[in-house]
Amino acid sequence: MDLTFGTPLSQSGRLLQLTTPLGEHQLQALRVHGVERIGRVPRYTLDVVVQDTEYDPEKLIGQPVSLAILCDDGSPAQRHGLVESVRYLGNDGGLHDWQLVFAPWFSLLEYRLDCRIWQDKNLPAILEAVFSLYEQAKGNYRLDLRREYAPLS
Repeated sequence: MDLTFGTPLSQSGRLLQLTTPLGEHQLQALRVHGVERIGRVPRYTLDVVVQDTEYDPEKLIGQPVSLAILCDDGSPAQRHGLVESVRYLGNDGGLHDWQLVFAPWFSLLEYRLDCRIWQDKNLPAILEAVFSLYEQAKGNYRLDLRREYAPLS
């Protein structure tokens, strides 16, 4: 590991704190751009720096990450997702700049192409059937329903 300026990177006290399977202080978040809209999958583009010249970005593709954004009142706003893409931006003085794009697990539903006809099942049963096809969905959702749903015909 190249220790630029003589000290390793640390996320302590920063407004953006990133947790990845690579370790707590491997990547340091510099900037985030998120798009959250009703009816659309939220996506976050995150610029990070890395000191380690042996860093392999492909290890992060498909892996879960968590971003804590420190709010004015001191509480963290958490964003979780799976890394969809990684891009090398360059280096400067021993620090390597990368860009990560991550989105929640249900963004995987965008990549599935098939057609099904759901008969004699209600909406919760259909959702359970679709989500059961994704390992990432297990334990990561709950149906908080306020009424009964009739079977569709």
